Amino acid sequence: RNDVPGTVEGLWRSLDPAADVRAVLGPGSLHLDDRGDDPATLDAIASQPWDFVVLQAQNYSLSGCCHYPTTAAEKLVRLSRAQGATPVLYAEWARRDIDETALILRTYGRIAAHEPACLPPVPESFRIALRHDPDLVLLSDDGNHAAPAGSYLAAAVLTAAMSGEPASMMSDLGGVDVEPRVQAELRAMADEAMGRLVADRRC
Repeated sequence: RNDVPGTVEGLWRSLDPAADVRAVLGPGSLHLDDRGDDPATLDAIASQPWDFVVLQAQNYSLSGCCHYPTTAAEKLVRLSRAQGATPVLYAEWARRDIDETALILRTYGRIAAHEPACLPPVPESFRIALRHDPDLVLLSDDGNHAAPAGSYLAAAVLTAAMSGEPASMMSDLGGVDVEPRVQAELRAMADEAMGRLVADRRC
């Protein structure tokens, strides 16, 4: 939603207008459990050398009653590295009124513990932003998916993690449904989250 890949591309170009930055969205809409054996996904990863492969949507159980293996995600991390890419685990934010940030991070952390990958602080950035400004609308009405501002924040964190440059150096973007004042506020929150990132989660 809200074209996170395109926003990453735009923010990275704002850091370096001469950079050749192209974000390619993976095929279909699948959880990582299903992508590990999905021919279209495997072909996409193998199709060319990538600088980064961003992997999103690992299943997890909030109640603890179900077990979702991370073997497919680990396989995709290995395949990404084999293509010369830095694997990036895009962990999502907590849903509205559900305390699940630690669970999300543990789930993605297990993947990175088995197969080294970058784990940017997207979940933490949502918590930090709402602590600073509770009026920010980061989630859509369903309380699960990101609103435009939440997608922008996630994109800023991902861009900062992959580029190694502070989000504060990025410029406001047109074409996103987030006013410039809020874009600047969200970039500051992205930098605060990045500042707390431990070394073994960096790209």
